[in-house]
Amino acid sequence: MNKFALKYIEEIVGRLKIFKLVVNNHCEYDEFEKQIIGEASFSSELVTIQARLQDVAECSLLPKEKFRDITPKKETVKEYEIKTRHLRVYLFHEEKTGRVIVCGGKKGSQQSDIKHFRRIKKEYLKQKKMITREELLETEEYWLERIQNEIFRQVEAYLKENQLTQTQFAEQLGVSKGYVSQLMKGEFNYTLKKLIELSLAVGKAPVLDFKSLKEIIQPLQKEADPTQNTSLNQVAEPSKIYKVNLDTKY
Repeated sequence: MNKFALKYIEEIVGRLKIFKLVVNNHCEYDEFEKQIIGEASFSSELVTIQARLQDVAECSLLPKEKFRDITPKKETVKEYEIKTRHLRVYLFHEEKTGRVIVCGGKKGSQQSDIKHFRRIKKEYLKQKKMITREELLETEEYWLERIQNEIFRQVEAYLKENQLTQTQFAEQLGVSKGYVSQLMKGEFNYTLKKLIELSLAVGKAPVLDFKSLKEIIQPLQKEADPTQNTSLNQVAEPSKIYKVNLDTKY
């Protein structure tokens, strides 16, 4: 599953905010700009695009030859294309957010770029769909993310406490530096045996506490309206939801 984020463009100020879409820490529009600057031939058109984005932010009327609505019929989320002589930029409007730039391309690849733009937009909006707390707690991705982050916190604390580098810790564990690098990125996804080895290496005992989902959801319902929706980034603290203790008492 891709991870999405929005990067606000501070240089453009107006009635609407303009954002760039970031997918897995990678911004396609930034890469597009770098490509055009590197080629030099059309780099001046990036300035033109910047000026048109400013007009878009100010909700100024532009001729369709420069800025046009490309929203398909029956599509509720508006899509737009900024046009220069050789370049194209694709963005959509998100309510309560602003305009979101997904990618850019050249005139010759317009059709394939639009298909790519719509695929990314669809996936982004699908993930943005609001879900209930109960639905969120039933997803594998949620628990994996929480546990991975807890492992990262434990390793990070151990390294600081013992003044160890990642390389030294890798040597202590007898693993590659790449393995430790994954831990520090919150991407641990190995076997239970590896989890136990890692826990013991940092002086902790992995104590798992399994509960039924009903036991977890019911206390949350007392704290908040059970019909309340939330996004993937707006959930209760993990300590209130589950228990994956790496405890020194055992």
